[in-house]
Formats: sequence, structure tokens, C-alpha cells
Amino acid sequence: MEGAVKQPVILRSKSLRDSVSIELPYSKSMANRILLMEALSLGKVTSPDRCEAEDCLWLSKALRKRSGELWMGEGAAPMRFALAWAALSPGKRVITGSERLCQRPMAPLVEALRQVGAEIHCPGVEGYAPFEVAGRELQSRVLEIDASRSSQYCSALMLIAPYIAGGLEIHLKGRVASQAYLELTARLMRMAGAGVTANFDSGRIQVAEGGYMPIEIALERDWSGAAFFYTLAALSPGMRIQLPGLSPKSLQGDAVCASLYRALGVQSHFERGSTFIEGDGATGHKVEEDFSNCPDLALPFATACAGLKIPAHLSGLHTLPFKESNRIDDLVTELESCGVSCSHDEAHIGLDSFKEVEGYPLIRTYKDHRMAMAFAPMARVFGQIGIDDAAVVAKSFPHFWKEMEKVFELWYPA
Repeated sequence: MEGAVKQPVILRSKSLRDSVSIELPYSKSMANRILLMEALSLGKVTSPDRCEAEDCLWLSKALRKRSGELWMGEGAAPMRFALAWAALSPGKRVITGSERLCQRPMAPLVEALRQVGAEIHCPGVEGYAPFEVAGRELQSRVLEIDASRSSQYCSALMLIAPYIAGGLEIHLKGRVASQAYLELTARLMRMAGAGVTANFDSGRIQVAEGGYMPIEIALERDWSGAAFFYTLAALSPGMRIQLPGLSPKSLQGDAVCASLYRALGVQSHFERGSTFIEGDGATGHKVEEDFSNCPDLALPFATACAGLKIPAHLSGLHTLPFKESNRIDDLVTELESCGVSCSHDEAHIGLDSFKEVEGYPLIRTYKDHRMAMAFAPMARVFGQIGIDDAAVVAKSFPHFWKEMEKVFELWYPA
């Protein structure tokens, strides 16, 4: 996507449908972990499903290269997973990505990998991509790693640990970000026979040497992607939305979405292999939610509150400034363009008051897929809304606009 020409899209509201069925993508969080397990196990771990998210395509391509450049696009998780894999896989590789990706912090993972013997050189700024990596055998030791900015550092180490002589013991420092993703990593590893002992209360994880056993793991539909349609349901009272294949019995931490949106009047019913959701147009009462364990849900939840004009205080956002965009500053800027008065600091956002705006907002995405998808349902509120770059959704939900066409008219200005 780097250097691509932006393609704006305008969504126009049309008559409310009684019901609509939405095809969600597969979970890229699950897919990326299974891809790494497949590469490490030389094909013993597989999945019958294919995730078309751009992140997964970049990682899949990278894990097949024995040497040369591994281009990771905008994907921080794919880069972190590829870096860990390259550190113990024979061959010399250069791992790089977009300008924004090369600005995202990687130092805790680089330092931890070097402690177990990895040969990693940073030709630019120390601790940031690009990385020059020469694969070699890694050795067991007790590691301490700062997990306050990203759980992905620890997930990357956990996933490669069965292939490190003696395994690994990891001690997490700081306030653990997105613990649910570490739990997802541990569950998938155990499914493939890895010996994982995790006590997140004490911040200690042990992974035994031994590799992965043969297994086929089916991908789940993506709860993170479902959140944008929960926002749509909240802003479209009376419309019933079916999300086929989405189950409450999920390995994904973002399945908390169903209970989170109850505060905004969205009810979830699970039947016949689908989740059915419907909003009642709730208004008025202030909501307070902590997103420490599900930061990807913060943006769509914020736009739902904005559309319903419900005052809100959102906390646990300390990782958001380090995502594809600065998701605190940039979210606040775009909410204000929608008439929302906000207060914020480095870990909190308050939606304090609301006013009418003339015309319709044109939302800047800042090359961030979740910014585009979070604001799209607000076409219900304004009659129409503009998104400055439609292409960014390819990172996690390539057919998002196709699904949106089921409820909105889409126009792509020349």
C-alpha cells in the first residue's frame, strides 16, 4: 500500500432493511499465529481456511523466503512474528516495511532475541526496522520483556520457543497489554501439543522444547471485524444483522464485543451457527469502559457512542498511540469533525458533549484500516460520510466495502 494513490469513498444512507447477512473475514490474529506455527513445524500445523487479510498475505509470503528482503507492508504483528522466525531459521534476510511500520517500536523483541543468541543488526535506528537477520540456533534462558506496549513481542517469543534448545521462561514486565492475545497464543500452541505453562497474574510463562505435533486448526470468523457491524446495529435500530460463523465460544479475546455493546443497546443472539445482533437506539446514559484487554474495539465503540450521542469515558488505551496511526490523537481529531467535544490524554478519551455539524464529515484514515471501518457506519447519522482512503481496509478486511454495499450506497469520486 506504501505510495499508493488514495481512493476516497462516500457512503450514502438508504432505506433501512429489516435484516442483512454479513460475511466476516477470518481472524487474522489466529491466522498469523497458525502461519508461524506451520512454518516452524515444516507443515505439520495447517489450517483448511485461508485468511485474505493483507497482513496474512505478507507474512505467508515472507515465511517461504530463505533469503533476501521480507516486505511486511503495514503489519506490525507480521513483522514481529517474521523477525522471531528469521532469527532461528537458516538464511540471511532483511525485514522491512512501510514508513509507518519502520517507526513502530520493536526494541523489546530485538533485545530479547539477542539474549537467546539471535544475530540481528539495525542499519538505521537501533530497535526499529529495517532489520538484517542471520538465522542461527537459539539457546534457552530466562527472559524479561516489557509487555506494556505490545503483547506481540511475547507472542512471537512463545511461538518460536518449542524450537529453542531448552525452551524459554519469560517474565513479563510492566502492565501487560492485550493479555487476551497472549491467551490466544497459548491456546493455539497447546492445541498443537506444545508445553505451555502461563500464569499471567505473576507474569511468568514457560514453554518447553519439543516442537509442534501435526494438527489441522480451523480459523474462526473475526470478532474484531464484527465490532464495526455492532456499531452499525447500534446506529440502525430495528435492523437485524446476521453474522454467519461467528461464535461466542471463541478463542478470540475480542468476543467480549457482545457484552461490551450491551451498554449501547445492542443485543446478541446465538443460533444455528450464527450471531444475530440488533440495536434498540439507546441514548443518554454515560458509559465507562476499559479497553486494556481489547484495544482494537475502542475505535468502533467510540464511533457508536458518538453516533448515539452517549457521553463516554474510554480507558486502557495506552497502546493506541503506537498502532497503524496514533489512534488517540487521530480518533479525537476525526470525532471532533463529527461534532464531538473530546478530552484525552495518553491512555484515555472522553466523549464529553455533542453538537450538530453542517454537511457531512470527510474522515481522514491516516493509513489506518480501523479508522476507515470505525467511521463508515456513521453514514447512518449524517445521511452520508466520506472516507479519504478506501484501500486501507485490505489490511484486515479486504471485502469490507462489498459488505457495506448491502446497507449503504457507495460512490467513489474520480
